[in-house]
Parts: sequence; C-alpha cells; structure tokens
Amino acid sequence: MQDPLVIKTLISCRKLFH
Repeated sequence: MQDPLVIKTLISCRKLFH
C-alpha cells in the first residue's frame, strides 16, 4: 500500500507536526 496521496498526507502531517 504505497499511495502518493497517503504519502503526501503523511509528509504534510510530519511537516506540520515537526
């Protein structure tokens, strides 16, 4: 399960939570 949308959301969340 490697969806670009999920990855982008994860990155966004990580950037926001970092």
